[in-house]
Amino acid sequence: PLGIDKWRWREDPQGIATGGWGLYLRTADMARYGHLYAQGGQWNGRQVVPREWVQKVFDAKAEMFPGRAWRY
Repeated sequence: PLGIDKWRWREDPQGIATGGWGLYLRTADMARYGHLYAQGGQWNGRQVVPREWVQKVFDAKAEMFPGRAWRY
């Protein structure tokens, strides 16, 4: 529904999309994703991603370097 028609997603040797990386989009199309998430998962008034999923994405927290103290 976002109108993205030109994209490429890298695949492994078996032809399975890598999933976590390797998605190639035009800049304007990437901005569509940003707008979608800024609108809580709605696109043109239609909920296309559950609001709860969007909230979980923004609330996600992961300890990147357990046990290491950061010094600034």
